[in-house]
Amino acid sequence: MGERKAKFAHIVLTNADALTKATYNPRKTDSHRFDLVKISLQKLGWVLPMYVTADGEVLSGHQRLDAARELGATKVPVVVLPDLDLDRRRGANIVFNRATNDMHKNDSGESLSELLPMSVVKEAISGLPDITPDTDAWYPCMNVKPVDTRDLMGKNIATFLSHAIRQAESLYHWAKTSIPVVITAKGKVVNGLGRLQHSSEAGIPEVQVVTVSAKKAELARIMLNHLSMDFDLEDKYADILRYNSFRRASNRQEFLMPTMCCDLITATSKTGKTQRMASSFVPSNAKHVKAWKRWYGETVLDFGAGLLDKSLVMRDVMGRAA
Repeated sequence: MGERKAKFAHIVLTNADALTKATYNPRKTDSHRFDLVKISLQKLGWVLPMYVTADGEVLSGHQRLDAARELGATKVPVVVLPDLDLDRRRGANIVFNRATNDMHKNDSGESLSELLPMSVVKEAISGLPDITPDTDAWYPCMNVKPVDTRDLMGKNIATFLSHAIRQAESLYHWAKTSIPVVITAKGKVVNGLGRLQHSSEAGIPEVQVVTVSAKKAELARIMLNHLSMDFDLEDKYADILRYNSFRRASNRQEFLMPTMCCDLITATSKTGKTQRMASSFVPSNAKHVKAWKRWYGETVLDFGAGLLDKSLVMRDVMGRAA
């Protein structure tokens, strides 16, 4: 596989008060997990940055922004992502949450938090002092640096995390960015193994890393991999989910599905029994459309379980061909 260009995160400090939350953000508020977010910032600081639009709309980091404000911080580290339309912002909003954690497909914020009892957290934070907000130590992600992907992979041989790899690819393709990998001084990945594996698989020569000390590595592993918010998708994303639009756009076809025309194609063959591919029915062919309407009728019910593209073919292509 040829090399692909890295899409590094360019992190800058910005005023916390200049940022606004996305009204479509589907994350559910959870007081217990929010308290853990505050503990994470107090003990680790900003290990990973927030991601925002050019207008300051938050795509990733809603809970951390609130926690930082409560802790008295005035500056937060952000990566600005320009030129994202509303659909891409909505999609990125969810993908960031999934891509930050080394999650499996069926993991949720609730299932991960069940692996995070307070006794484990208390043990991990034992002896770690609070970090003063707005100091250099508060922003470890500002010390991000690139390292060789193959070298880092060699130090972290593990089963590939297919779901995490796909999320990293979604960020690369749709949001044109990446999330740094968190490692120890010896090069062991604390968080972002799936992101590292994605870079290796995609032929990206370098990845960005943020290094945490050995004393903080366990807490960082716990917080970054087991602390995730759940979503209220049914309300905030109803219109998008109605058309299942998170399926790949490459799945869109300009012909009807077999269930929509193949019995017509078979019935109108010379023998009345010959089966042909659905693509042999041409939606722009007026003769085909006339036969289709005579066979099926002119009232169509779309249950909205797909991409809506077949309804658009019927309305915009077959409608004009009639």
